[in-house]
Amino acid sequence: MSEIVSVTTEQSSLGAGSVQFPYTATDAIFLKLGEDFRIIRKRLLYTMFSVRKSHTKQHINNTRLYDLYKLVSSKLASCLDDEICTYYPITIYCINEINLTSMFYSYNNNEIEDPFAAKQFCSRKNYTNLITPEEQEYLDKTIVLLQKFIIMLDLNKDLIRHKDTANCVDKITKYIEAHYA
Repeated sequence: MSEIVSVTTEQSSLGAGSVQFPYTATDAIFLKLGEDFRIIRKRLLYTMFSVRKSHTKQHINNTRLYDLYKLVSSKLASCLDDEICTYYPITIYCINEINLTSMFYSYNNNEIEDPFAAKQFCSRKNYTNLITPEEQEYLDKTIVLLQKFIIMLDLNKDLIRHKDTANCVDKITKYIEAHYA
């Protein structure tokens, strides 16, 4: 049985706006991918900012996190955005009130909070250059979530049509294996 959700179409001369369409399995997959991706992206960002508070910018922990964040946040988000925009016709631009072009970019969600918000910046001479056990555990869980996300992408290969997306996923997988295995 298909659930009914709001899918917004572009305004036409007939005044179409928000129209009810059957909720498809593909809609559910893209919504789940978008939600999981935003959580992973936020978790990486929180870890990166927390580590930056106690490390020099050039420290290996900072550069590795930043490189992984760039791969996920910029490259993979762009590839996934291309995938979703080519999958749906141009007349559909929202699913469940989530804009297709914001599916993998939006930060104005309250899915998770920053667990390190209270951490203070160290003065330059007091940099520890150590990742706290809490940061390491949080990062490890984030890496596991990212690996599960990649598996979910792999299980839904029929939605992945661009070579760039597959190449980006391969780069991220190799980066994780090289630096976080």
